[in-house]
Amino acid sequence: MANQSFVVFLFDIVVPEPVAKSSKGSLDRDVALAKLEDDKRYSFIKAWEESEKTKVENKAHKQLSDISAWENSKKGFRKQVKENLATNEILEDVSAF
Repeated sequence: MANQSFVVFLFDIVVPEPVAKSSKGSLDRDVALAKLEDDKRYSFIKAWEESEKTKVENKAHKQLSDISAWENSKKGFRKQVKENLATNEILEDVSAF
Protein backbone atom coordinates (compact mmCIF):
# COMPACT_ATOMS: atom_id res chain seq x y z
CA MET A 1 0.00 0.00 0.00
CA ALA A 2 2.44 2.33 -0.95
CA ASN A 3 1.49 5.60 -2.48
CA GLN A 4 -2.04 5.86 -1.36
CA SER A 5 -3.04 9.34 -0.44
CA PHE A 6 -6.16 10.53 1.10
CA VAL A 7 -7.69 13.83 0.41
CA VAL A 8 -9.80 15.19 3.17
CA PHE A 9 -12.05 18.09 2.53
CA LEU A 10 -13.24 20.01 5.48
CA PHE A 11 -16.36 22.03 5.07
CA ASP A 12 -17.86 24.27 7.56
CA ILE A 13 -21.53 23.55 7.38
CA VAL A 14 -23.39 26.64 8.25
CA VAL A 15 -26.98 26.05 9.14
CA PRO A 16 -28.86 29.31 8.86
CA GLU A 17 -30.83 30.11 11.91
CA PRO A 18 -34.53 30.17 11.29
CA VAL A 19 -35.51 33.67 10.54
CA ALA A 20 -38.49 34.70 12.57
CA LYS A 21 -41.07 35.57 9.99
CA SER A 22 -42.79 38.80 10.47
CA SER A 23 -46.34 38.30 11.57
CA LYS A 24 -47.18 41.43 9.62
CA GLY A 25 -48.18 39.38 6.57
CA SER A 26 -50.59 37.24 8.54
CA LEU A 27 -51.78 40.29 10.44
CA ASP A 28 -52.54 42.06 7.16
CA ARG A 29 -54.36 38.95 5.96
CA ASP A 30 -56.39 38.78 9.18
CA VAL A 31 -57.28 42.45 8.90
CA ALA A 32 -58.34 41.99 5.27
CA LEU A 33 -60.45 38.95 6.16
CA ALA A 34 -62.08 40.82 9.05
CA LYS A 35 -62.86 43.73 6.74
CA LEU A 36 -64.30 41.30 4.19
CA GLU A 37 -66.51 39.73 6.86
CA ASP A 38 -67.69 43.18 7.98
CA ASP A 39 -68.45 44.18 4.40
CA LYS A 40 -70.36 40.94 3.90
CA ARG A 41 -72.33 41.48 7.12
CA TYR A 42 -73.14 45.09 6.18
CA SER A 43 -74.23 43.99 2.73
CA PHE A 44 -76.62 41.42 4.24
CA ILE A 45 -77.97 44.05 6.63
CA LYS A 46 -78.45 46.51 3.76
CA ALA A 47 -80.26 43.85 1.70
CA TRP A 48 -82.50 43.02 4.66
CA GLU A 49 -83.30 46.71 5.21
CA GLU A 50 -84.16 47.14 1.53
CA SER A 51 -86.36 44.04 1.67
CA GLU A 52 -88.22 45.31 4.73
CA LYS A 53 -88.60 48.76 3.17
CA THR A 54 -90.05 47.19 0.02
CA LYS A 55 -92.46 45.08 2.09
CA VAL A 56 -93.73 48.16 3.94
CA GLU A 57 -94.08 50.15 0.71
CA ASN A 58 -95.99 47.30 -0.95
CA LYS A 59 -98.29 46.96 2.07
CA ALA A 60 -98.98 50.71 2.07
CA HIS A 61 -99.66 50.66 -1.68
CA LYS A 62 -102.09 47.75 -1.23
CA GLN A 63 -103.92 49.57 1.56
CA LEU A 64 -104.21 52.71 -0.58
CA SER A 65 -105.49 50.61 -3.47
CA ASP A 66 -108.06 48.98 -1.19
CA ILE A 67 -109.22 52.40 0.01
CA SER A 68 -109.45 53.71 -3.55
CA ALA A 69 -111.44 50.64 -4.61
CA TRP A 70 -113.80 51.08 -1.65
CA GLU A 71 -114.28 54.78 -2.46
CA ASN A 72 -114.94 53.99 -6.12
CA SER A 73 -117.47 51.33 -5.19
CA LYS A 74 -119.26 53.81 -2.91
CA LYS A 75 -119.24 56.42 -5.68
CA GLY A 76 -120.67 53.85 -8.07
CA PHE A 77 -123.33 52.84 -5.54
CA ARG A 78 -124.22 56.50 -4.93
CA LYS A 79 -124.50 57.09 -8.69
CA GLN A 80 -126.72 54.02 -9.04
CA VAL A 81 -128.98 55.19 -6.21
CA LYS A 82 -129.31 58.64 -7.80
CA GLU A 83 -130.18 57.06 -11.15
CA ASN A 84 -132.80 54.86 -9.48
CA LEU A 85 -134.29 57.89 -7.73
CA ALA A 86 -134.35 59.82 -10.99
CA THR A 87 -135.98 56.86 -12.76
CA ASN A 88 -138.55 56.55 -9.98
CA GLU A 89 -139.35 60.26 -10.18
CA ILE A 90 -139.78 60.00 -13.95
CA LEU A 91 -142.05 56.98 -13.48
CA GLU A 92 -144.06 58.84 -10.85
CA ASP A 93 -144.42 61.82 -13.16
CA VAL A 94 -145.54 59.56 -16.03
CA SER A 95 -148.01 57.69 -13.83
CA ALA A 96 -149.48 60.97 -12.64
CA PHE A 97 -150.88 61.63 -16.13
